Amino acid sequence: MELQCRLTSLETKLALTDRALTEELNIMQMELFSVRQQLSELSQSVHTVPIQLQTLVRRVDNMEEHLAHVRDALGQDLDEPARDLD
Repeated sequence: MELQCRLTSLETKLALTDRALTEELNIMQMELFSVRQQLSELSQSVHTVPIQLQTLVRRVDNMEEHLAHVRDALGQDLDEPARDLD
């Protein structure tokens, strides 16, 4: 009878251990999925950074060109200090 009780106790512990390991495995799988998704998003953003940088460089170039036109229209060099018109 005592042996049966010990076996039942051992089976219960094994079942609990199996359940705990299964839960831990599920948690790890969800975490791995999340990390893979983040890695995918990071990879996509890494590919878009050069495009974003090129766009910003073009915008700066356009702004500098526009500034040069404004400077020419005003007839003054922006490197020179502005004059007060008192």
